[in-house]
Amino acid sequence: MDIVPILFLSFVLGLALGSFFNILVWRLYAMEDLTGKNICPSCRRGLWLRDLFPVISRYLLSGKCRFCEKPISAQYSIIEALTGLTFFLVVLRQWNNLGVVEFQPYGLARLLFMLFFASILILVIASDAKYNLIYDIVVLPSVIVAFIWHFAIGGKILDMILGAMVGAIFFGLQYLLSNGRWIGYGDVKLSILIGVLFGWLGTLFVIGIAYILGTAASLIWLLKREKTMKSTLPLGVFLGIAGLYILIYGTRPLERLMHL
Repeated sequence: MDIVPILFLSFVLGLALGSFFNILVWRLYAMEDLTGKNICPSCRRGLWLRDLFPVISRYLLSGKCRFCEKPISAQYSIIEALTGLTFFLVVLRQWNNLGVVEFQPYGLARLLFMLFFASILILVIASDAKYNLIYDIVVLPSVIVAFIWHFAIGGKILDMILGAMVGAIFFGLQYLLSNGRWIGYGDVKLSILIGVLFGWLGTLFVIGIAYILGTAASLIWLLKREKTMKSTLPLGVFLGIAGLYILIYGTRPLERLMHL
């Protein structure tokens, strides 16, 4: 089977789902009907079909609503492109597990599992970047799904528990010591999901990558004077990005880099 059309389709599917994730994040925040018509959040007029194409529509509209001409956030295109790229990389990395010659049901199940949790992490990135919120309805059911999946494939239950404890203790202490000023409670819940997904070692790597990214972003924002020392950063964004890396590539590249 030729991988090229599969990769193309996975990228297009990711773009489409990224557009849906943007809509879902806004509707959860605004408590809108999840099945309602697509509208402009500013003027609330119904969007035309040609306004809904991922990435392209924003460019064709010059970054503005065609009705009220309010700016369309660049985050919409970023999330769409990120989802498309993530789906592309997940399928590329898991291609051999699918069985090129003989179909392998486990490979397909693993692929769907990875795409599902990639979607969850992208939803976290989108909601935390836009509203500084991490929705319980997104994270908490995913913890249960992760436990079920690992249990079904004979995963190391102790490793999952330790991973959840590492995340919960590390972020829980920060939350308690700062009375919620350093990080949000949603970050604590997200860390539990990361712990169940990646185990204790993967969780440590995710935390390390997230704080490196967060520090770099802080320095850039300070230099550009877009933030101050008292400004808070959406930690869930960096945890989500770090989680996507570990989900796609695993911990082995970093273990080899650190000679573990």
